[in-house]
Amino acid sequence: MNTSDMPPSRGLVMLRLFLLLCLFGLPADRAEAASVRGTAILDLDFNEKSGPAVDTAPGGQADNTGSLVAGARRVPSPFSNTAGGRAILFDSGRKQFIQIPSSPDTSRTNAVSVSLLLVNFHAAGDGAFHGLFAKRSTDKTARSNYGINFQPKSDMLQLYVNDGSGFRVVRYSVKGVLGVRQRVHLVASLSVGDAPAADKDTAADDVRVRLFVNGQPATRVGKPDRDLVQGTDVWLLDVKTSGLANSAPLTIGASTPAQEHFSGVVDEFQLFDRELTAAEAAGLFAEVAGADAGKRFASDRQPAAALPAAPQISAVSLRGLQIGQTTRLVLTGKNLAPNPLLLAPVPGLQAKVVKGSNAGQLTIDITLADNAPAGLFPVRVSTAGGLSNSLTLAVDRLPQRSVTAASSKTPAQLPVALSGLISGPQIARGFVQAKKGQRLVADVESRRLGASCEPVVEIKNAQGTPLAIEWSKVPLKGDTRAEVTVPADGIYAVEVHDLSYKAPGNSHFRVKIGDLMLVDTVFPPAAIAGSEIRVTPVGTGLPNGTTLAVDLRESGSLTGALVGTPKLAGLLGPAPVLRITRGTEVVEPNKPGTAIDSRFSATLKAPLTISGRISKPGETDRFSLNVNPGQKLRLDLVGRAIDSPIDGELTILVGGKPVATGQDQAGSRDPRLDFTVPEKVTKIEVAVADLYGRGGSHFLYRLQSSPIGRPDFSLALQTSQLNLPRVGSAMIKLQVNRAGYNGEIALSVVGDKQVQITPSSIAAGVAGVVSITVTRSPGGDGNALRSLSLVGESIGTKPILRRNARVAGQSIPGHEDLLPVGLTRPSGAALDIVSAPVAIYRGQPARITVSARGLAPKNRTGQAVRIASLSNEPLRPIDPKNRGKGNRPIVRAMPNQAATIGGPPASITLAVPADVPASAIEFVLRGDLLTHGYATAVQGRIFSKPFRIPVRNAVTVSFDPKTTTLASNIVNNVSGTVKRDPGFSGPVELEIIIDKKLSGFVGGKTIVPAGKTTFTIAIAAGQDNEARVLPGVQLAVRAAGGGSLLPNRAIQLRSLPPKPAAKKKK
Repeated sequence: MNTSDMPPSRGLVMLRLFLLLCLFGLPADRAEAASVRGTAILDLDFNEKSGPAVDTAPGGQADNTGSLVAGARRVPSPFSNTAGGRAILFDSGRKQFIQIPSSPDTSRTNAVSVSLLLVNFHAAGDGAFHGLFAKRSTDKTARSNYGINFQPKSDMLQLYVNDGSGFRVVRYSVKGVLGVRQRVHLVASLSVGDAPAADKDTAADDVRVRLFVNGQPATRVGKPDRDLVQGTDVWLLDVKTSGLANSAPLTIGASTPAQEHFSGVVDEFQLFDRELTAAEAAGLFAEVAGADAGKRFASDRQPAAALPAAPQISAVSLRGLQIGQTTRLVLTGKNLAPNPLLLAPVPGLQAKVVKGSNAGQLTIDITLADNAPAGLFPVRVSTAGGLSNSLTLAVDRLPQRSVTAASSKTPAQLPVALSGLISGPQIARGFVQAKKGQRLVADVESRRLGASCEPVVEIKNAQGTPLAIEWSKVPLKGDTRAEVTVPADGIYAVEVHDLSYKAPGNSHFRVKIGDLMLVDTVFPPAAIAGSEIRVTPVGTGLPNGTTLAVDLRESGSLTGALVGTPKLAGLLGPAPVLRITRGTEVVEPNKPGTAIDSRFSATLKAPLTISGRISKPGETDRFSLNVNPGQKLRLDLVGRAIDSPIDGELTILVGGKPVATGQDQAGSRDPRLDFTVPEKVTKIEVAVADLYGRGGSHFLYRLQSSPIGRPDFSLALQTSQLNLPRVGSAMIKLQVNRAGYNGEIALSVVGDKQVQITPSSIAAGVAGVVSITVTRSPGGDGNALRSLSLVGESIGTKPILRRNARVAGQSIPGHEDLLPVGLTRPSGAALDIVSAPVAIYRGQPARITVSARGLAPKNRTGQAVRIASLSNEPLRPIDPKNRGKGNRPIVRAMPNQAATIGGPPASITLAVPADVPASAIEFVLRGDLLTHGYATAVQGRIFSKPFRIPVRNAVTVSFDPKTTTLASNIVNNVSGTVKRDPGFSGPVELEIIIDKKLSGFVGGKTIVPAGKTTFTIAIAAGQDNEARVLPGVQLAVRAAGGGSLLPNRAIQLRSLPPKPAAKKKK
């Protein structure tokens, strides 16, 4: 064979083979024996950078080039340990495949063997048929030289031929042969001959079928039809072998160009003109996939060690813990093992898992020190899978029991706290033993513990006679409390039910019972960070003159602190939280008329807040404020935010005369007044009262004065808790809200010196949702980490604005700005952005180059990392009134893109819709750690640093208005200009689309080549009898041969009637 007659690629391969033979002095027959692949007559390795797949087989009669159809694309090969190889990714939804024209090489009537590497994406429940490869005609006969298709749902894989009389099929198990997202090497061999003695004739009209999986013979499934089975060989008897030949193309990734498309990855496709033996099939497997491929591919079929599932808590036996004692809790849920750790921010807490606990039920003995603080605390379970959901538990000095254990036969001794559940109309009853004259308090905690029912509490005697009934109370956050003096010794029932007898399922509660001194809040309810203060407890059963000391000198970035309730004080319930502020705090003066400075000079930090109380019905508090003429002030009366029952009324007086009054504002019962101080006025009076003339110990308020227009901002974490690798990265979402301050915001994280965040600041003017990558480096005491606080500070303002980020879902006072953290196993890798485009263009794919590197400990070098994109681009419903229609596409990384940890940089493609409304998008790339790039089990996650990319139009199109008026009955040339963005230089296709209903009018299209800016589009015009704007005309702007660059838009074309015919001269 003359190599000069071959295509250049084939000639080069033959020349290399000849030189190798000469160099090593091997005869050709020995060289071929050493390489099964070298005997192929068609060989596609897909390692070209672009374009068609080139046939590199040294043998064969034709150039069997494979065309990539409908966007089938090259991706890094997952099959070999050698870097740089490529494979082909198919998407059945887009009907992608490779087509090889029919040739003497692909048309085989005597024998053929087909070999390929593949990963199947189709899940077990997929009921459609998908083709791996076939040479099948598309006429009614469906003549098939050879082919494989499969249907996952029926677990049926078919290796088939069709001589025109119908398909002859050998069936195998999809699960046994392909699996899902497993690396597989197949060799399918068919040869014509005469079947053994069981065949009734001696003609060579039978086809022997063999299938090898990863070098090993596969066994057919099902009962033989007209077949003859010999071990793993199957003979299709009495086949018209001449009818197998057809002129159809060979398709890879489909059964025909229009049928049974496949989703997955294919690599190293070879075709042989003979039947391969078992030894050759095994040898070919090692050649194309590597000597260790058997071990690597076998590992895909073993259950992968995926990321452990996060624990979930569905129920807990008790809702309280007793200080100075051991309380046994039984937690029910999922994934509560192995190695569970109970996490609660209670100093000195010791937890011991009781033997017999399992993933569904966890029994823990919890011991609290005698000096442990009382309060409400979030409790979670942490495992290798991360943090569970949070439960709110009360910590106090009360004995804890189940309400079902306090029966009429075994009543509880006082004091006690009983925990229980109610659903729907249920009534929970707990019984206690009480004595005549004893003060009996029943205080229900339900909403304070996170339930959503509306609790009612009733105290009844042994005969069921009600002695007291109470329901929702504002100072108790919607919970309730009843009190009675016991009329006689005996057993008393405490009942809890929902107000409307429609409690949500398993609504939890804890009811504290006894002669209790309970603290609901304190006065003042807030103090300045760094101060020391004595506060007055507000609640029930408290002796007059009781005060409690609070030390805030080490409060740091905290926004709240538990008020200590010493054991000797006799306070039994959870303690309240004192809010910590960084403005100016004043307690209502004892001396009426005392002037308070509200001029906000350089030394007065805004806001100025006055804490007060309407102590008795009908009382009005008045405050004298020093102000400046012309000063613009905002006055807010805060009540509900501090759980006060006050319905406030706010009045401003000048010279003793009311000039402004405020009551409720929209969406709130707390009033607000914006007020401009009149000229020459330096003092105003502010009066505070309850709208309904009520008062009492709980009627607290906070009067805030602040200058209107004062720059401010706030931060809110949209992430409710964080699972962070001990060494590695995770991502959180931060909502940035600006109110007059548009400068840079410096960010810092408090709670662990090993934790860093990126970015470390929010750029000036940026608002909305931003992504933050949280990274923990080796070292430190990871076991001590329970929570983090994210703090933002203004740059260049005096005073500095310092704001803690509030955490989504954190409603327990004092914990609103603490992000719970669970440490998981080290990630073993990191993801870096090597390069990103200066801009992304609507309608055009964008490419980002990434690099994955191994990270000690648990270095994962050599593993694959599949890339996905996360962004702050908002979702856009297709139909806002019908969310079921889904959302419009957003900018995202195309699926099934991977890089190798420790390997070369990888290019990641972003799909960009043409109608993206955003002007810039912030991205974070997430890497899922896998055994190979297309595996299912995710073994870890890593995150890149956030990066922001502007979004632009690649082009703008304008028309010459002189050419947009069309003359009737002729072809008109509409011209204009295309202006390209500096980062886009490609050709542009323009099409003017005209409604077919406009008789005689036909649109046109043109391509504006790269480097050109002007265009002309020929438009055929029909006849209009009067001038008008043509309705429904649209302009489509596309990349030449690609997708839309801009959404279609309406354009105006005018038509003119024909000119009147000139009058004939007489």
